[in-house]
Amino acid sequence: MPPRATILSLDLKKLLTPNDVPSAIEDPDKPVNHIVGYTNNPIVWFCSPGFYEYHEYYPEDRWELMRETDRGKITWIVNHACDMIDRPKLR
Repeated sequence: MPPRATILSLDLKKLLTPNDVPSAIEDPDKPVNHIVGYTNNPIVWFCSPGFYEYHEYYPEDRWELMRETDRGKITWIVNHACDMIDRPKLR
């Protein structure tokens, strides 16, 4: 099972919800590699291979096929998540 990632506030005191995050982080022109915060979902999630929610949403892109690659390693996933966050938009 791919790892889940939870996005916290900058002071690390609360989970971010879609109401806390500007809609600008969603890019409808990119099917993957962006952060999604739909108001009908209680979490903000990474729409990118390597993350649990992505593989649940795109079951045809199977985690088992990438698990043993570099993209399946937790260090790649964490670095990728950090690169996807536009910190000024989260303030």
